[in-house]
Amino acid sequence: MSQTILFLSVPLLLLICICNITPEKHLHLPSYVVPCSKSAEDFDECSRQHGQEALSFITKGDKNYGIPLLSPLVLPSLKLDIAGLKLTFNDLHIYGLDTLELKKLKFDLNMNELTVDSYTDKVDLIGKYDMDGQLLVLQITGKGNMNVTITGLDIHYRVNYKLEEKDGDVYIVIPNKADVDYTMTRVYFEFDDLFGGNKQLSDATLKALNDDWDQFMEVLKPVIIETIVSIVESIAGGVTSNVPLKYLFLD
Repeated sequence: MSQTILFLSVPLLLLICICNITPEKHLHLPSYVVPCSKSAEDFDECSRQHGQEALSFITKGDKNYGIPLLSPLVLPSLKLDIAGLKLTFNDLHIYGLDTLELKKLKFDLNMNELTVDSYTDKVDLIGKYDMDGQLLVLQITGKGNMNVTITGLDIHYRVNYKLEEKDGDVYIVIPNKADVDYTMTRVYFEFDDLFGGNKQLSDATLKALNDDWDQFMEVLKPVIIETIVSIVESIAGGVTSNVPLKYLFLD
């Protein structure tokens, strides 16, 4: 199978990947993030619990820390070239990030490793699409409104962060490469105006997409992983790139 190539538009790069701009002077933790004691026996559970409590604030966005609005997360443009299929999403709204449940939030301070396990019942992607080409055995063309619903999304994220000194303070730097895996219970596709509105071709294609959703999502896996990495980087990196390490934890 051909390699999947991901193209991110300039607005999206600015929104997700380059939004963590460090100010001239460092910041303290936002009031909604409560630090945990590194020496406490329940350090990992404290981190998870306080992280869960902070999510309701974080998903609203915080310009002071370069964190974009995540409820919904709006992607102005996303262009993909997937094994012969050219696919563009415009004005893409992602709903459901505000319902994330943190199952694990672990800082391994000896190995400089961050692990995040999370789960959400449903994620909806709503926007405009434009596609033309072949996806597995299906020849697809169309342009219009789209709605993709993912249920039972379980995400595992692990990254080795770096420590960098700047202006006399040490900061955690979250790289844009991470070990990511996920499972999902089901995916439902809805694309309006496939084949110029030809109902017979459109219904047959949508049935194939929804019957074999797992095969099609496997093709999209590199794109999904890239998006997950960017979202986690924008959240965690928004705090760690602006707040010195000495303020992130007690002790």
